[in-house]
Amino acid sequence: MEMWQSVKFTLKASWEVGKKLLIFYFFLQTIIALTFIIDLLSYKEVIDTINHSKTILGLSLNGVIVVLLVYYLIYKVLEGISNYTWNLLDSRLAVYLNGNFIDKLATLDLSIFENPQSVGLANRAFNRFQFQFKYYLKAIIDVYGSFIKLFISLGIFFFVSPFLGLLVILANLIHIYINSK
Repeated sequence: MEMWQSVKFTLKASWEVGKKLLIFYFFLQTIIALTFIIDLLSYKEVIDTINHSKTILGLSLNGVIVVLLVYYLIYKVLEGISNYTWNLLDSRLAVYLNGNFIDKLATLDLSIFENPQSVGLANRAFNRFQFQFKYYLKAIIDVYGSFIKLFISLGIFFFVSPFLGLLVILANLIHIYINSK
C-alpha cells in the first residue's frame, strides 16, 4: 500500500509542477514504446529480404536498409525530444521540491536547528528527497512503457503461439516486478 501512496504523491506533485510537460512526456514515451512493433517488423523484413521471401513492404535489401535508416533517425529525434522534456520536467520539479522543503523548514522552531542531530537529519533529507522523487517518477514511466511493450508482445505471441505468449508474460512480469520495486 505504501508503494501506491508514493506513486500517487509523485504523480500529483509532477502534475502540479507541469501538466503539459508530464502529458507530453507520457505521450512521447508511449510513441517510443510503440516503436517496438516497428523494431520487430524491421527485423522480419531484413530476414525475409535476405531469404528472398515475400516481404510486407515488398522492398529490396537496399530499400529495407533505407527504411531502417529513416526509422532510426526518427527514433533518435523522438528520443532526444523525450530526454529534453525529461530534463525540463526534472528542473521544474527540483525548483518546486526545494521550495516546498524550505517552506516546511521555515515552519519549524528555531530551537530544533540548535540540535546537531536535527540539522544532520534535515541535511540528509534535503540531499536525498530530490533523487528519490526523480527516481520514483522515472520508475513509474518505465513501468508504463514496459506495460505497453508487454501488451504488444502478448498480442504478437498469442497470435503466433499461445505457449510463447505465456512465456512472454512470465518474462515481462519479472522485469515489471523488478522495476516496480
